[in-house]
Amino acid sequence: MWIRTHSTVWMIGGFALIVYMGHLYITAMVVVIQIFMAKELFNLLRKAHEDRHLPGFRLLNWHFFFTAMFFVYGRLLSQPLVNTVTSDKFLYQFVSSLIKYHMAICYFLYIAGFMWFILTLKKKMYKYQFGQYAWTHMILIVVFTQSSFTVANIFEGIFWFLLPASLIVINDIFAYIFGFFFGKTPLIKLSPKKTWEGFIGASVTTIISAFL
Repeated sequence: MWIRTHSTVWMIGGFALIVYMGHLYITAMVVVIQIFMAKELFNLLRKAHEDRHLPGFRLLNWHFFFTAMFFVYGRLLSQPLVNTVTSDKFLYQFVSSLIKYHMAICYFLYIAGFMWFILTLKKKMYKYQFGQYAWTHMILIVVFTQSSFTVANIFEGIFWFLLPASLIVINDIFAYIFGFFFGKTPLIKLSPKKTWEGFIGASVTTIISAFL
């Protein structure tokens, strides 16, 4: 309980500081979380034996990831970025050029990645390589679909980012507290420490918190 409480104080403090710093810093935090999410998902279907025979194949996944990131955020953040760098002439021209040729750059980057994939195909590895290619694109769809809505919400008003984020935090904290003090009935075998008491207590607490 002490470890949880101590880490919670530091995390809430850091989160509050980022929120205080404004929209672009919150967006940067979402991007960092997104990168860690993608890393976890990329590793789910990794096979060390096959990867040893495909040097640089992991880099290809990240190439598609950052291409997708540039495509999604280039569309969402074009105007906020221009407004942020208006005082610096060089940065203003650089950002304006990126926005002007945004689609062309994205198209070139994706075609370059596709050619990279084709040129690295190896006999007896086709099934694994095409599987990884498909898995990478599914990850991009899952990660960027939800994060694009999150970032769009941030620029509609920070409140619309804070409300769902805070409810997730409240649900997680109270699931632990109710489970810790009252938990007796296991919820699912996949996570044996989760209990029905924690689930119900957290659900009720979250609904009340959302209303308040």
